[in-house]
Amino acid sequence: MNTSQKIIQSLEDYVDTIYFVSGGGIAFIVDALGNSKINYIPMLCESGAVYSALGYAQARKGLGVAIVTSGPGLSNSITGIASAWTDSIPLLVIGGTARRDTLINGTSLRTHGIQEINGTAITHPITKCSIQAQSGTHAINSLNVLIKLALESRPGPVHLELPLDIQSEELND
Repeated sequence: MNTSQKIIQSLEDYVDTIYFVSGGGIAFIVDALGNSKINYIPMLCESGAVYSALGYAQARKGLGVAIVTSGPGLSNSITGIASAWTDSIPLLVIGGTARRDTLINGTSLRTHGIQEINGTAITHPITKCSIQAQSGTHAINSLNVLIKLALESRPGPVHLELPLDIQSEELND
């Protein structure tokens, strides 16, 4: 089982519908979603995916989930994430990003990987927590922490950024 399959399998315990906009930066997550029990609704824009997940969370009184691709995919989600922040709506946004070997971490580059932006830096001020996964195991552990944070105390949005190579990483169960 790879990281994406395990993430989607874990989300089956919380939601029956996920909203997303497909893109190369989330290819493995979309593949796992398509092979899951979860209903998935493709959207035309990322803001629509996030706002749909917000409506789902409010109607179900639980977690809403949106999946977006890298770079502009995440940046198009910001207004919806900010709405979840100000309105205390539990939301999980999973965003893709470039492979780890092309990330700009610790460099003076503006971008290196395809459509790369520092999603955790952008979402940090408007989420309860924003994490970039460093391995498949870290992604799964982070997912569990983020879901708990989104739902507990004063609910709100959380963000998990998944580099493309981690999405396909095989897990040792």
